[in-house]
Amino acid sequence: MFNQKLNQNAYYPIHHDFTKKPLVVTHNGEFHADDVVGSSLLKMVYGDVFLERTRDLDPIQKADFVLDVGGIFDPMRCRFDHHQKEYRGGLASAGMVLQWLSEHGKIDAEFAHYLQSIFITGVDRQDTGEYEPQIGICTFSDMIASFNASSTETSEVEHLSRFHSAMQFTIAFIERTIVRYQERQKHHGKFYSLLNKRSQMPERVLVMEEFIPWKDYIVEEVLCQDILLVIFPHAPTKWILHTVPISKNAPYSSRMKLPESWAGLLEGDFVNACGIVEAIFCHKQRFIAAFKNKEAALQAAALTIRTEHL
Repeated sequence: MFNQKLNQNAYYPIHHDFTKKPLVVTHNGEFHADDVVGSSLLKMVYGDVFLERTRDLDPIQKADFVLDVGGIFDPMRCRFDHHQKEYRGGLASAGMVLQWLSEHGKIDAEFAHYLQSIFITGVDRQDTGEYEPQIGICTFSDMIASFNASSTETSEVEHLSRFHSAMQFTIAFIERTIVRYQERQKHHGKFYSLLNKRSQMPERVLVMEEFIPWKDYIVEEVLCQDILLVIFPHAPTKWILHTVPISKNAPYSSRMKLPESWAGLLEGDFVNACGIVEAIFCHKQRFIAAFKNKEAALQAAALTIRTEHL
C-alpha cells in the first residue's frame, strides 16, 4: 500500500475514496506508460483496485474502469480507449483518467494541470505517436517500458507481476511529485512577499535570504519581467548567483548570461577573472555561479549587469 499521508500538515491534492475497490481492466501482453499511469492514479484514489489484464469482452463489460482496450471512449461509463477512429482527441488513457478524476473531484484541478504539464502530456504523446524519440533521452514512458517481462517470462502471471512493479514505481514518482507540489504551494506566498521588498534590493536583482523555488513563479509573473539575476543561499558558506530563464520550456536559457570571461572557471582562475576573492566557480554555460557569501554574490551581480551595459 502506498503512503497515504506524505505530510500530515500539508495540503494534499488527491482525495481518497475508499468506499469501493473498483475493477480496472486493461489489455494483456506488453504494457505501456499510459495504461500503467492510469491504473496507478486510480489506485492512489481508491486505495486499491482489482486489476485484470485481458482483451476478453466479458470482464471488459463488467469492469468499473476500462483503460486502453475495448475500443470505446465514454467518460460517463469510465471507458478510456483512444485507438478507435471515432476518438478525435489527443489523449491516451493516462490523460483520459486524469481528466476524469479531476472533473469528478478526486484530484484537485490545479494539481491535475500540474501533473499534465510535467509528465502526463509526454506519456500521452509518446503513446499516440506524437513524440519523436531522441538518442540519449530516456523518457518516463521509456522507463516504464523497461519493466515489461523479458522473452523468457512468458506467463500472464509474470506479465502481471511486472505491471504491478511498474505501478509501484509510478506511484512513488507521483508521491514525490506531490511533495514538490506541496513545497510549491507553501512557498507561493513567501515569494510574493519577497517581491514587496524589491525596493531594498539592487536594481534587476532578486535577493532571497532563504531558498524558495523561484523558477516556478518568476518567468510567469509580470512583476518579475525586469529581473535578470537571482541570489540565494545554498549553504552557510555558499551563495548562488543565477540567471533568470527566458521561459519554463527553456530552463537553461538566460535573459542575460554571466560574463563570458567567467565561463567554466574554478576558484583561483575564477577569482582572477572576476576580481572577487570569495568566488568559487562559474558554470561553463554561464547561468550559475557560486560564492562564499552573500556580499560576494551581490558584488558579482553588480559586475555582471555593469559588464552587460558596457
